[in-house]
Amino acid sequence: MFFRRPGRELDGDGGDVCVITGCVLGAIPQYLKLIILGTSEGLSLTSLALMNMSNVCATLNVFILHFEQIRRCASGREGYEYERCQSSLLTLYYTVIYTLLWMPLYPLAAHFCKVKKAVYFGRVMTERRAAWYGLIAHAVPCVCVALPVVRMLFGSSCFEFETYAVYLGICNAVLEATRYLPQLFESIYSSGSGAMSYMRLVLSIGGGLGATVQKALMNESISTWGPPLIGHSLECAIFIVNFYNDLRTKRSRRGEGDFGLGRGKKEADGLLPADGDDDVGDADDADQKRKAAALERAERRGDGDDDESMSGDSEDWIANMPDGSFREKSEHVWESMCTNPNFCGALVKYL
Repeated sequence: MFFRRPGRELDGDGGDVCVITGCVLGAIPQYLKLIILGTSEGLSLTSLALMNMSNVCATLNVFILHFEQIRRCASGREGYEYERCQSSLLTLYYTVIYTLLWMPLYPLAAHFCKVKKAVYFGRVMTERRAAWYGLIAHAVPCVCVALPVVRMLFGSSCFEFETYAVYLGICNAVLEATRYLPQLFESIYSSGSGAMSYMRLVLSIGGGLGATVQKALMNESISTWGPPLIGHSLECAIFIVNFYNDLRTKRSRRGEGDFGLGRGKKEADGLLPADGDDDVGDADDADQKRKAAALERAERRGDGDDDESMSGDSEDWIANMPDGSFREKSEHVWESMCTNPNFCGALVKYL
């Protein structure tokens, strides 16, 4: 049977609620971070394309499986009243919402790609143009797999598409298990999380992985929980890699070398104490070190306006968080919230 009579709960409805909540809430910080940063660096467009293709296959699969039920609910047959149909269509609802919610992320990320030219498939083009070609390359297969299903809207029965639904389910399972691999490689070879949202990963892992474990404990087929388990495990790896890269970048900024300034030069400039005194933990020395780092970045960029450079550096109040006590950090956050006009922008960058 390709439909379920209303009035009976679907297996794993609680997991479905977790998934749809994680998807909706996870999309918000991801879109915000991408728009505020104005760059797609750190996001793998290949991974986004595979996610779109996987979502389309999943939506078509669920639509075919529920089509007879939808038809009977729409006609109002006895036992298929509108109110009784809604609970059994939860899987279809969250699959459609997931697809529609995340599909615009690829074109938005393509819009924020760099204009630097490189060789793609033997042709020299900008990264942004290559991204738009990638949009066409994965949108065409999505449209092609949807065309046969259109016949169902004109009198065909879902039973005619039994084999097709199975193939769509297999394609979705393969894509769901592998779609985060390009993002994992992108995170490994990038210098930080970039436009990838931590909040998105946390919500997706928390909601999706919880629902996956629930299905496994309910002794459902491995084909229903195996691929998402692999996918969410890859998300965990992406989170760990991004966190490590961001932590290493922060340490390199505030730690050894202070952006390449030699110890002798810093001692001569009064930025470090003389030999034998390594206690540099007070606030004045920390402030001097931040200013020296800003000056060094200005010299590397060839920017002659040092005041502007230091002002731009102070915009990122999270990166300038003091290493002192909890009280000092709290005061720094409060002062930044009251005086820094870029408080929210810097906060979103770390979502």
